[in-house]
Amino acid sequence: MYVAAVSGLGICTLKKYFESIAEVAGKDGFFKSGPAKDVKAIFRETFKTIQWVIKLVSHVKGFRKKFENVKITKVGCALIKNDDDEELEVPIAILSTIEKCPRDLFSKVASIVSSNQELEIGLNVGGKIETVKITEETRRIFYIEEEDRDEILPELKDGDEVTLTGVVIRANESTQSLGFGYKDHIITCKPREGKHLADF
Repeated sequence: MYVAAVSGLGICTLKKYFESIAEVAGKDGFFKSGPAKDVKAIFRETFKTIQWVIKLVSHVKGFRKKFENVKITKVGCALIKNDDDEELEVPIAILSTIEKCPRDLFSKVASIVSSNQELEIGLNVGGKIETVKITEETRRIFYIEEEDRDEILPELKDGDEVTLTGVVIRANESTQSLGFGYKDHIITCKPREGKHLADF
């Protein structure tokens, strides 16, 4: 598993660093049992999901929330057609994952992509490295300029005293905070200094 910036000069040393650590850890049996084995599986699944999201978003040229012309091909898989009539087979679970992805999910990592540098994410699957890339051509799909970012709840200004109607989603006494559901967002709220969550 690796994330690397690829340029005309080759893959950055970060890839080699992670590969060497993984090789040493593998020889020592670090990933073969116990919690480390579970962590390896979690990382592998996370990287796989990241790869599928990038593949699908690149294929349809955007973070679409609804997909048209979806065909179920086999158990757990769907065929997605893009505007150029090209098809991509993806796990159905990725479609629900995409619905939860914010548009700027990869914006920071995609910011390094340029005409002479790409972002490559690789995963060893059965001895074969499977990679996906964010290229200069697809960068515009993933990278969002700061001024283009959606402002969340623009009607609320820092320091204003407001009355909101919503639902308390969670309460955490150890951090003295509430999760307050308001307009499809969860606002983290803390009591004023000197007050405690129990006072409410």
